[in-house]
Parts: sequence; C-alpha cells; structure tokens
Amino acid sequence: MNKYFYLSWEEGDKTGIAYALTDGLGYELAAEVKNQNKLPFEFQLQEGEFQDYLANSLAWPMMSELLKNIIDENITENIEPSWIIAIVNYNKDKTPYYIPYFKTNPDVLDNEKTIFAGDSDFVVKAHLSFNKVHNLSIFPLPDIPFTSRIIIAQELKEKIKEQKLTGMVFEEVPVS
Repeated sequence: MNKYFYLSWEEGDKTGIAYALTDGLGYELAAEVKNQNKLPFEFQLQEGEFQDYLANSLAWPMMSELLKNIIDENITENIEPSWIIAIVNYNKDKTPYYIPYFKTNPDVLDNEKTIFAGDSDFVVKAHLSFNKVHNLSIFPLPDIPFTSRIIIAQELKEKIKEQKLTGMVFEEVPVS
C-alpha cells in the first residue's frame, strides 16, 4: 500500500522564515488573492536561509521553483494546483516563491476514522481512505484555500529527497 505524508516545515537554526509585508491576516488574505497570479505584497526573509519549502508568517506553503517543478512533473489525476508568485526580499535580492492554490478539495478522508473538531468539518487528525487517494500524488486537506496541510504520496516524497531539497520534513498520515 502506498504511503502518504504531510509536507511540513523543518525547524532549525538555518531554517529561513519570511515575514509578510502586509497588515492582513493569512486566512483573510486568502480569499482576496486566490485568483491572482502574483501577490500584491512581498515578504522579507528575516531569519535563517532560503529553503525550498519556506516557512512564513502567514503559514502558507511557499515553494522554490525547484520544488514547484518537481510537483508539476508528478501531478496525477485532476488535483493540479494553480500557482501564485510570492516575492521574498533579502538584502537587495528578490527571489520568487510559489504558493499552490487548490481549486478543488478532493474527498480523501476515511470519515469513520478521521477526528473532527466538535460538530465542524475541521480536521483535527486525518485518516485517509486508500480507495480515494491511491491515484493522487499531492492534495490538500479540506479546509482553507492556502492550507499548509498538504499531503504528498511516497513517490513524490522520494523524488523530493533525491533532489536534496531543503526546509521540509515528512510526517506519515494514516491510510486504510
């Protein structure tokens, strides 16, 4: 059976963190920028180094061009993200990063084993249904548009690791 993993930020001394140069909150901004191909504000790298998966103050998944390309080359099914460009400043350098926006949230959960928050649809602990995910390489959990709760298939994880991309760790998600 194929394994699936959350794509998460790596914590450490070298891990870069980009801060949004805007007064808005991440969740509120998501609705405003989801149909744009470039953010109307920039980020500032204030700590650490640039990573292929860059932690940021809005908790949005910011990916280097290398990571974006690996994902684009390994898309399966109809879960192809749109990409929004985010500029990250450091000194005088402006580096483009890419934020995936998933227009659809696929039905991927085993609802009997997934833990939800009270009576809401917010997923506290996901449990995937193999029958629903077996053809998917990358997908979000059903919640906010720029979720950092992205799940990738083992094959995509291995391709990322082969390229020695930085800034991310992988946490296995249960599948039945």
